[in-house]
Amino acid sequence: MKKQPADKERFLVNLIKNGFETTRVDEFILAQPDWEYLLGSSVREGVFYPFYLNLLAIDPKGRLIPEEFRDRFQQVYYLHLSKSAEFSDNIDRLLNFIDSLNIEVLSFKGAAIDALIYDGYFRPRLDVDIVVKDNDVSTLKNVIATPEYDRSMPLHIHRHLINNTFLTMDSALRMDMEKVWDNTEPFKAYRNISTLKPELNILYLAEHALKHDFDQLVFLYEIERLINFYKERLDWNKFIELACEFGMTRIVYYGLYFVKEILSGDVPDRVMDSLRPKRFTLGEKRFIEDTLHNRCNRYSSYAVYLAARVGLLKKTNFLFRTAFPAGANLKDNLARLRRLVLR
Repeated sequence: MKKQPADKERFLVNLIKNGFETTRVDEFILAQPDWEYLLGSSVREGVFYPFYLNLLAIDPKGRLIPEEFRDRFQQVYYLHLSKSAEFSDNIDRLLNFIDSLNIEVLSFKGAAIDALIYDGYFRPRLDVDIVVKDNDVSTLKNVIATPEYDRSMPLHIHRHLINNTFLTMDSALRMDMEKVWDNTEPFKAYRNISTLKPELNILYLAEHALKHDFDQLVFLYEIERLINFYKERLDWNKFIELACEFGMTRIVYYGLYFVKEILSGDVPDRVMDSLRPKRFTLGEKRFIEDTLHNRCNRYSSYAVYLAARVGLLKKTNFLFRTAFPAGANLKDNLARLRRLVLR
C-alpha cells in the first residue's frame, strides 16, 4: 500500500470500521474529503462495497457524495454487484458438482466467509480454495481433468490448510490436519462440504492476512466483520489454545492487533495479552509502524516470520532456506537473490 495523507486514509477507515454509524454527516461534509481518492482507494483496498453501503446508511438523502461523483459511485457499485452475481453462480455450480462426488471437502476463505459477512454479496476472487484428504486428492484431480468438467471457476486443491512458504519451510508450524478436520462444521446445506469453526476461521484469516503483508484493508475488514458475526459463538479460550498448539501465537497476534487498532475490532484485551510476544524485534517494530501508517510493501512481514524462529540456529536455517529453497537449482537461487537485492 502506498503512503497517503493521513486525513484521506481516516475517512475511508472510519466509514468501514466498527461503529461507523456515529459518524456525523455535517462534520464529514465540512472536512471536504477527497472523493477521487476515496473512490479509487476503496476499490484498490477491496472495501468499496461496504464503504459505499455505509455512506448510504448514514446519508440516505445523498448529501455526502458531490453530484459530479454520484454517477461514478453508482456505476462502480453496480459493476461490483454484477461481478458478484456471476461469481456466485459459478461458485454454486462448482460446489454442487464437488458435493456430488461424495468425498469430504473443506471450503475455506472466499465464499465460505462471504456468505457470513456480506449479506448476499460475494467478493469476486481468482479461484476457489478447498482442502481434501490425501486419499481423495487423486480422485478429485482425475475428475476435473476430464473434458466434461466446467472450468469457468478455477479450483485450487490443497492437502493442508496453510499454504505459506514462510511457515512450512521448516518445523515452525505444528498444525495437525486431523485437528483441523475436527474443528469444522457443515457448510450451508451441502452433504459433503464443511467449513471452519469460528476459532479456526479467525486464526486462519489472521495468518492469511499476515502472509499478504496486510496489503489490502479488506483483509482486516473481513476479520473484524467475522468476529462481529460470531459474537458469543467465538470461544476466545479455544482460539488461544489452538494458536498455542499450532505454534502460531506470534503469527496471528498481528492480525488481531491491527483489527483492534485500525478498525476498533472487538478483541478482548486478555486475548491480546495471551498472544503478545514477550519482546518485539526491531524489524517487527518497523513492520508495526509501517502497517499502522499504510506504508507496507511486499514481504514486509518477513521480520515476523524470522522472529517466530527461536534460537540462532533456527533463524540462520530460516534465512538460508529463504535465499536457497530446497529443490531449487543454483541458477534459480542466484536469480532470486538478484531480485531481492534490486527490487
